[in-house]
Amino acid sequence: MVLPLPPIVHGPITRFSPSVRVTGVLADATVEIFADGGQIGKSVAGSNGTVWVTIFDTPIAGQLITAVQTTTDGSSAPSPQGVPVIDVPNPLPTPVFGSPLTTAMSAVRLSGLVPGASVTISNNGTAVGLAGGSETTAWIPILAGASLDAGTPLVAELVKSPVQYFDAPFSITLTLRRRRASSISTSAREHRSRRRSRSPVRRGPSRPSG
Repeated sequence: MVLPLPPIVHGPITRFSPSVRVTGVLADATVEIFADGGQIGKSVAGSNGTVWVTIFDTPIAGQLITAVQTTTDGSSAPSPQGVPVIDVPNPLPTPVFGSPLTTAMSAVRLSGLVPGASVTISNNGTAVGLAGGSETTAWIPILAGASLDAGTPLVAELVKSPVQYFDAPFSITLTLRRRRASSISTSAREHRSRRRSRSPVRRGPSRPSG
């Protein structure tokens, strides 16, 4: 019988991270994460490789997060190197758009995110995407039925979450000033041109001949 190898914990991990990424796990292994030796989360790996372990007990900034995996052969040793828990930074970093933007897109890729902070994407003051998670780069889905207007800016806003832990939530906003794909602007110009060409021509009264 050979015991499984110690899994590897990946950061960054904040006090409000909902889950932690752990790699080097075996399929069907029970993966537990610990903060300074106290269990704060547990999940079962669906396949070899990576598992996101859900946190059920909030860690404290400065604690070290390690993981142990258990299979039918027994339990591994803890992760050889712990990842320290950090607080949500203040001010929050500026999120960055990382995908093409069109009125037909179903998701927006953002980087510069903070685990445990929520992100809102808005267009013309209306929220069109909402998310929160444990990754620093993620695809944020566009809400079903949301309307995106060509030629208008998108705004990505990071907010400390859950906000009830703070006297006043801090947010930072990035306005994307780049227009949508040029084909959309071209279509709009063609549409206006067709409308002008269909406008009735005003004619003066006809003059009698001769």
